[in-house]
Amino acid sequence: MEINDIEIKPQETKEEVMNDIEVINEDDEVIEIPQEPVMKEKKPAKKFKEYYQDPEFKKKHLEKLKVKVMCECGTMISKGNKTNHFRTKKHIAGVTEANNRKRKEEEREKDIEKVIENALKKLVKENKIKLK
Repeated sequence: MEINDIEIKPQETKEEVMNDIEVINEDDEVIEIPQEPVMKEKKPAKKFKEYYQDPEFKKKHLEKLKVKVMCECGTMISKGNKTNHFRTKKHIAGVTEANNRKRKEEEREKDIEKVIENALKKLVKENKIKLK
């Protein structure tokens, strides 16, 4: 059966038409056309409240919350207290101070680069060195 020989009737569905098609390769072997996979119904995801009722999950979760981490402001905090810590004056002041330090370091690096660049320009101008 050639593909051109297929007659599609308006009442036929795509699945019915696909079942009637046979593809034949050069060796006169019938090649099966894979059908579209059938989607399984998804189960609704469990809510945290439901997971937390499991004692093993609850124990692991509480252990995770107790883990100490270093905040960007320089303070050691527990993971469970991160949100509250981010609102404290200590955190805000520490982050501001860290940002100021970082900005000053970047400015110093730029100043050093400018000094080196000016020194090189001066040496080139005086013909003491040549740049390629």
